[in-house]
Amino acid sequence: MGSTTLQLPESVVGALNNAKLATKASQKVEFLGQLHELLIRSEPTHLDAVLSDIVEFQVDRAESVRKAVIGLVTAAVQVRCTAGIVQQAAACLSGLLADNVAAVVKQSAMAAHVVVRAGLALHMSAPQGSADKDSAWTAAQQLQAAISSLATSSTDTGLRMAGIKMNEQAAILYTAPEALALPDAATLVTTADTLVKVLGELLKEPGVQKLPGPVVICCIKALGAVVMQRANMVHRAMPALIALATKGIYRVPTSGDGMSPVAASCGTALKDILNRVMRSNTEATKPWQNRLNSALRTMGAAAVAESALRHIERHTARLRNTEKRKATDQGGPDAKMSRGSTPAGADSSVNNTPARTPTPTPLSQQQSGGGDLLSQLLSGNLGSGDLVTDTQRILEALVKGEQTAAVETILAQLDPDILAELVVRWMVNLPPQPAEAEAAEQPPEPVPAGAAAAAQVPQADLHQQQAPQQQKPKQQQQQGKKRKLEQQQPVQVKQEPGVPPPPPPPQQQQQQHQTDQRPAAKP
Repeated sequence: MGSTTLQLPESVVGALNNAKLATKASQKVEFLGQLHELLIRSEPTHLDAVLSDIVEFQVDRAESVRKAVIGLVTAAVQVRCTAGIVQQAAACLSGLLADNVAAVVKQSAMAAHVVVRAGLALHMSAPQGSADKDSAWTAAQQLQAAISSLATSSTDTGLRMAGIKMNEQAAILYTAPEALALPDAATLVTTADTLVKVLGELLKEPGVQKLPGPVVICCIKALGAVVMQRANMVHRAMPALIALATKGIYRVPTSGDGMSPVAASCGTALKDILNRVMRSNTEATKPWQNRLNSALRTMGAAAVAESALRHIERHTARLRNTEKRKATDQGGPDAKMSRGSTPAGADSSVNNTPARTPTPTPLSQQQSGGGDLLSQLLSGNLGSGDLVTDTQRILEALVKGEQTAAVETILAQLDPDILAELVVRWMVNLPPQPAEAEAAEQPPEPVPAGAAAAAQVPQADLHQQQAPQQQKPKQQQQQGKKRKLEQQQPVQVKQEPGVPPPPPPPQQQQQQHQTDQRPAAKP
């Protein structure tokens, strides 16, 4: 710290002194954590004065202390990217790459990504040159080269994977559009080519078969990332992936093939990367579509290749629709051009995309219900000159022949303008009045009552209604008779004095009336 000690907060000075005087590793880690909290989150401006004292802990005997230093140095570069901090961090991580603990070396290699990006950012901020920034950039490049060498020199699987990841990230950084505008862009591109070439060499025979499975998968994904993110590096990264799939070293696993789990995982990773690249269908990958299709089929992924081709066709159709709508809105010369007027294989031939072979229509389907008209439409032999009329004839013939699948396929691919015109033409076939309205206007039929209703009940329904009644248990019939008797018995109401009795029920009055009208008995 020197002369800057008086300018630092007492909390920072106290934590740093306690970390230096501590004898246990746990205490040192605790005080380094306090420094992390004070310097990174509260007072990052003091990092320039304190970072050199923190870097001294990289030679501590405790592994946990060295890992704490890596975390603090990486965070310092992220919150305060100055030339001095980047240079000190690069020197610290370079020294830890020689550590005797593989976990410390791996953590240093992963933390170096931040330092390399920061060094390149400083280099781009001073393209004309600056002594401090140039020194930081040189230190970052040396750190990147040391870690990239682990991809081929290390015997530890984790360290080799860390070196492969550094090759991937460095190749992407050095070929970014901002980096290509620098005066030394040619040097950066050459370095990126070398890094990608190292990844390709790892996947060549016979060395690839001796590599551990995780290393092969990491290398495949690294090349795939370079292809997907940098169009100017496709020609460097793609040949290694195509060759690996074409030679049949790794295939798509199937049930009962006896393939080892490592080979199956490598084959799956290669298939996924090739599928992603093929589906991207960018300007840089379009020239590789035929080779990608062949490579996927060679490694037993024909279904994946077919799915990718269909995806490309749908994407091309959507783009064509969008361009047509824009032309229509602008009133350009393409306003009246319909999608159906473009040949089906035109886009595939222009973009070098392999077109799928159409499935021929069966002869029986062609001879029944409009199949011949469909073949004439596909060959352009209808001769009416009106696309809407020809399409209408085809659809009506297919509907008459009950070919639902063909109708749905044509409707799904029709241009919106043609479909709208067909709807207008077919509206004459609709009823003048909806069926629901007609049903609402008709008065409801009178419901028959009494004997007429019983007469209208079919005999089968009567038997169905009577059958359950005949099958009732005797106990239920007795309970029903008992309830009927209770209902027929008159209800006795207690009569109060001075109040006239209530009139008898209508049934009782009728019985009494019938009794009064009976002739008197003869003597």
